[in-house]
Amino acid sequence: MSDMYDSILRLPIFLGLNSATLTSLLEKSAIQFLKYVNDDIIVTKGEDCTHLKFVVSGKIRIDNEVVTGKVNICEEFDAPNIIAPDYLFGRDTYYPYNVTSVGETSIMQISKTTFINVMMQHEICLINMLNLTSNRSQNTMNNLSFMSASDMKEKLSRWILNLTNKQGKNIQIKCKHKDLYTFFGMQRSVFINVLNDLRDNEIIDYNGSCIKLLDRYALKELCNDDIGTYIENNW
Repeated sequence: MSDMYDSILRLPIFLGLNSATLTSLLEKSAIQFLKYVNDDIIVTKGEDCTHLKFVVSGKIRIDNEVVTGKVNICEEFDAPNIIAPDYLFGRDTYYPYNVTSVGETSIMQISKTTFINVMMQHEICLINMLNLTSNRSQNTMNNLSFMSASDMKEKLSRWILNLTNKQGKNIQIKCKHKDLYTFFGMQRSVFINVLNDLRDNEIIDYNGSCIKLLDRYALKELCNDDIGTYIENNW
């Protein structure tokens, strides 16, 4: 039990709470704990986001379709973590991607109404939520920064950094090469040369349908300004 509490206290929403306050919060709030085995569906894309879901143990896999469904970003995240907190409120309160369990995974979920009460009673939770959603919003505003790069290798590097998370593991970009080099406005030969260069430097590996990120730090170093640092410093 103490390990679970330690994990919850490391979640971004609860940073700054002490164990006694957390214990009181959990005892007084309507909170559910859910167990999943390997490859269980936790969230389906388009599902209504009525609860805030926290990964308190285990690991999840997120499959996120981008570029009008032609590119799929697959990332794994260890506990402690939180699933799509920026979709609990706002105009579109629907999960933007599919989430499945990797091995045995435990989820703690809180309804929107209960979480509003928690934020009203614990100001630090409100501040944490505002900081979390604001950082993600600011990061989204920089998602088009890759278009300003003239070097094709830097452009691809920025794009991957923008669409993936520094906490992500086993990151894979599943796509057809044609869809990517058309999206970037590259010639096929230039695109393949960029991929080969990145593979030779052990930054990525790839085949005809998947690009696997091996070294995120090296990818960031290919950016010629502070955008890589900005992205990495956002939660």
